[in-house]
Amino acid sequence: MRSITQDRFFDEPRCGLCYHVGVTVQLSFVSATVLGLTQGITEFLPVSSSGHVALAALFLDGATLGLEQVVALHVGTLLATLVLLRHDLGRLLGWISRPTAKIAWVQQPEGQLALAVLAACVPTGIIGVLLEPSASQAVASPAALGACFCVTATCLWFLRKKAAAHRSITVSMGLVIGIAQGIAVLPGISRSGITLACGLLLGLSALDAFRFSFLIAIPAIVGATLYTMLTEHFGQIVWPPLIWGAALAGGSGYVALLIVKRVLQQQRLWWFSLYLYPLGIALLIWSVY
Repeated sequence: MRSITQDRFFDEPRCGLCYHVGVTVQLSFVSATVLGLTQGITEFLPVSSSGHVALAALFLDGATLGLEQVVALHVGTLLATLVLLRHDLGRLLGWISRPTAKIAWVQQPEGQLALAVLAACVPTGIIGVLLEPSASQAVASPAALGACFCVTATCLWFLRKKAAAHRSITVSMGLVIGIAQGIAVLPGISRSGITLACGLLLGLSALDAFRFSFLIAIPAIVGATLYTMLTEHFGQIVWPPLIWGAALAGGSGYVALLIVKRVLQQQRLWWFSLYLYPLGIALLIWSVY
């Protein structure tokens, strides 16, 4: 069984979100450009950003990304999410300006959405922490990575004949989708892909599934990034390429969000399985030979 560790890729344990963190590599502007675009595009398209950024780092530098580089890339995509969903976030936080109307607000669609988001955070955090050791081990195995890509592809493939539905989000739905998001800590399982597929299969409309999937991504990214910063160590920071990579991640991430929204509305999210299946199978074959 071939392992990526034979190629000097992963040489120490790391956290679930940033399991491609390792020996710090000083980014050039060329590397920052490629990695920023890779992170921005794959973070939101249902193809698993962690695996793609890690592979890009391998081919560019022959080593893994430093913590400060990973954090910068995730901050860029986080900002893209905040910008696109700023109006939804404003409505969700409306109770802050209406403290006397909390009960009535909870009974409204925005209140139910907020409760579902909070409910999703609980299983996501628990499962993410429990699966972190497995994620750290799985990322060093092309076979595990390929299998996880195929799992994502299968989830998306089931959507090809899914009829449009318009159920309202509930707390129980939030818990289920939160479980799916927690499982996505495993490399190769796309967070956006599995949560979007789960939302659609539970009966949410394309727009509601999109909104909920990326709203729950905000606390997940923030929490995982803070966890990473507390458990890992920063290397020497070179700011210009780091800022450039983060800006590209944010810009390309914003475009990717718009693409995903459009594809969802056209009921063509399953198209991405046609890319993930060959990728996963290729990694499985590579692991054997």
